[in-house]
Amino acid sequence: MRRIGGWALAGLLLTACGDDGKKSTADACEDMTGTDRTTCEREEARKDAVAKCNNLINTFCDRVTSCAEDDDLLDDASYSAAELKMDCSETIGDALRCDTAVDVGDGYDDCLADAKTFSCEESNDALLSDNPSVAGPPDSCKQQILFPPP
Repeated sequence: MRRIGGWALAGLLLTACGDDGKKSTADACEDMTGTDRTTCEREEARKDAVAKCNNLINTFCDRVTSCAEDDDLLDDASYSAAELKMDCSETIGDALRCDTAVDVGDGYDDCLADAKTFSCEESNDALLSDNPSVAGPPDSCKQQILFPPP
């Protein structure tokens, strides 16, 4: 098994967003008012988005690894499940840059659920291709991790 390369991201998870009026109801901001509260709510939403982005990567890469293990695609001597998970996480993490996420879309929960069960056939085909990569995310993940405009 060769190391995996790029991720077929194709913009499915990415979208730029401005201030769409969404506000966090984080307890940390409850006693604030005006601009302080707005700033606090945006920061809480950003922290939540970063955590959710990282969670999505972990969930997706767990599935990729599980699929490869279930179909005996890995040889622990040359490329272990742990190495695949690490490569998957790094590849997608480099593409997404979760540290810059500012919010998640309304369909994030559906996306996360689908990331746990997406097609092993598609995932394994991508790993076995001439240019090994990780399959793209489920369609439900389109524009579910939101980033500031460039």
